[in-house]
Formats: sequence, C-alpha cells, structure tokens
Amino acid sequence: MRTSTRTGVWAIKSVVLGIAAVLWMGQIGAWGATFTWNGGSAVDGNWNNAANWTTAVPVSANDTDLIFSTNTSGLTAVNNIANPFAMRSMTFSAGLPAFVVGGSALSLNNAPREVFQNSSNPVAIGGPLWWGQSQTMSVSGSGTGDLSIGTLAYNDQGYFRLRSTAAFNLNLGAVTVPGPRTADIYNDMPAGTGKQITIGAISFTNAATAPTFGLSGVGKTEVTGQLSDSAGGGGRFNFSPSSGGTVLLSNPAGAFSGTIDGAFQGGGTIDLGGATQAIRDLVYSGANATNGAVAVRNFHLDYGTVSIPISDGAGYNANIVKRDVTNNDSWINTSCTHTGVTRLIASDITLQNSGSVNQSSIEFDVVPRNGEDSRLILSNTAANNADRISDTKPVTMNGGQLVLIGNGGAATPEDMGPVTFTRQAAIQVDAAAGGVPV
Repeated sequence: MRTSTRTGVWAIKSVVLGIAAVLWMGQIGAWGATFTWNGGSAVDGNWNNAANWTTAVPVSANDTDLIFSTNTSGLTAVNNIANPFAMRSMTFSAGLPAFVVGGSALSLNNAPREVFQNSSNPVAIGGPLWWGQSQTMSVSGSGTGDLSIGTLAYNDQGYFRLRSTAAFNLNLGAVTVPGPRTADIYNDMPAGTGKQITIGAISFTNAATAPTFGLSGVGKTEVTGQLSDSAGGGGRFNFSPSSGGTVLLSNPAGAFSGTIDGAFQGGGTIDLGGATQAIRDLVYSGANATNGAVAVRNFHLDYGTVSIPISDGAGYNANIVKRDVTNNDSWINTSCTHTGVTRLIASDITLQNSGSVNQSSIEFDVVPRNGEDSRLILSNTAANNADRISDTKPVTMNGGQLVLIGNGGAATPEDMGPVTFTRQAAIQVDAAAGGVPV
C-alpha cells in the first residue's frame, strides 16, 4: 500500500512538472516574436487589449518586433504595458493610415534597433524613444509620410542615423543628451530628396560633465530651437556636414543658450540663420559657415575660409588664434570686430576681400611649428582695403612675417601701431602684378 501511494504521488508530480514545462516553453516562445497591430477594438487603443492585435498581446522583450499594419478604429495606439517597452524594431506598413503611438516610453534594445516607416501617411511616436548605450539606432523605409518623434532620448553615448534609403521628413520635437560622452545624429538622406531632419529643443542634462552633441551627414538638418545647458554642466557641439549637406540654425534668437563650446567642421554648409550665434569657444576647421556671425571668447582657427564676422562674446575680449595645424592655411573674407588678441602659431592667415581684424594686438609665435613660419598676409589684389589691421595697436613678431600685397590699380596705405621684431621676423611688401606697392 505504501509503495502504491508513493508511486501515485510521483505520478502526480510528473504530471505537474510536465504542465509547468509546457507553460514555461510557451512563455519562451512568446519572446523574440513578431506582434501585428490592427487596431480592432472600438473601445480603446491600449496595447494590452487583445482586440487590437491579430497576434497575441505583445511582450516587452529585447527581441520583440512590432508591426503596425492597419488601424481599424482610428484610435491612438497607447503603450500601457511597460515603461519603457523593450523591443528591437517597429514597422509602419505601407497601407497604414495616419497613425499615432502614445503612452509610455519605448526602448530599442537589440539589433537592428530600427524604425521602418513604409507608410505614405504621417506617423507620430510620442516618445520618449530610447535605445541601448553606445549603440546605433536607425530610421529608414520606403514611405513618404512624415515621421515625428516627440522626444529622442539618448542613454549616455549613442548614434542615431537616418538612412540614405529614406525619403520623408523626420521631425524630432526634443532631444535629450545626458552625457558625459558623445551623442550623434547622422543624416544620410540625400539633400536631393527635398526632405530633411528638423530638431526642436536640444538639452544637455549632465550637471557634472559637459556632453557633446554632433550633427553630420549629406542631408539637410535644421535646428529650430536651442541647444541649452539646462543642467548647468556645460555642453559641446560638433557640426560637420559632409559635402552637399547642410546644418541650418533657424532660431532667430540664436541657437545656443548657456555655457556652450563647439566646432564647425566638414565640407558642407553651416547656415547660421541670419543671427549672431553666441558660442564660448569655437573651433573652425575647414567649414563653410555662412549667413550670420559668431560672438565668442576664443575663435580657434585651424584652416579654411572664414566668411562670418567674429565679435566679442558677452563679458569677453574675443581672441582669434591660428592653431598648430600642419600646412593648412586660412583666409578671412569679412570684417571682424573682436577686441582680444590675433595670435598666429603656425601657417598663414590671409586677410582678403573685406577681411580685417580689429584686435587689441597681433602676436606671432616664438618658434615655427612643423617647419612653418607664421605669416599674416594683407592681400589687396582682389579688393583694396587700407584698414585691415588696427592703426594703433601693437604688433609683436617673435618670428614670422607680415606680408603686405598691393593692388593693381592704386596704392594701399596701411597704418599700424608699434611693431616689435625678434627672431628673424620680417615685414614683406609686394606690389600686385603690374601694380603699385602698399
């Protein structure tokens, strides 16, 4: 009898364990699955309502894929399952009508970490939309309807890419950059599509360390709001559009608020929107900045042509510093009203066209760098300008050359303050071809 009872108990246990194993395997099967929305409920658009899905209610998991194929009820699809809801992709199908995703935050955690916009109608994701630290999130698709994301939320370092296959406007209402490392947006959608990325407010939210925010790519990216140091820890930017690409700063009040440093780089265009942009320290490296001016503390000139005026930032006597970059000369084509020092460390600065510097002093570095002397060239070949440097401020030449080039039509008188020579410094005066000297 005891033996029979014991056997019966083990039999019952085996049945229970078998059922548990089946249930457990069923749960595993739900992870890594694809869930398709049809918006079938006339009651609500909640994600936890099974009537809204042709499949089961989705599971928040790193390998979940969501497809929004149609929306019978026309209601907003509300994430009320998890905050954030974890997944790896979202697809908005070709036949989807105008569509809104609301509710709690979403997080793209596993590859491909991508949003596919294939609809010809507009799609809006309320956000916040997150993705994994030090990972790339992408947006692509064959649709033509605009895609809007309320808040794009970086998790420290990260990369966001609009792929070259896209042909729709991407609107980012707000971008949060917690740092302390770099957050980048790459716009690979060709400018020839006539579409662009539009970004509203950009907030640096690290109170201890200044994070960096970058914009680059071959497409057009417009910032309509401000990059703000909302937490008081400062912030840096790096605008480096590729050839054919554009970064447009269109806020008439200026694109920067707080303690902001940054860099203008790349072979594309940086359009300052007709405003004077207040940037504490700016590095200028071969950029094509246009349509505005900068008010700075320091303008670090690596190489390239400067066609924007440089003036004093609030509370600063701004300096222009030609830095130690090998075999990379610079040209200034516009009048600069900075009142700090113009300092040459290496290579040349040529003041041409309407180029001038209204500095407190000019300084040439003591020792040539990389085998190069420093030269400040006042070139009047194309346009005559008799006031390229201050008439009264001192020029200290610890090596280097001050080169004055005349105009073919008329003499060019250039007055300057006291000049101090050391270390084989020189002033060179040239006539333009067939013309007269300075």
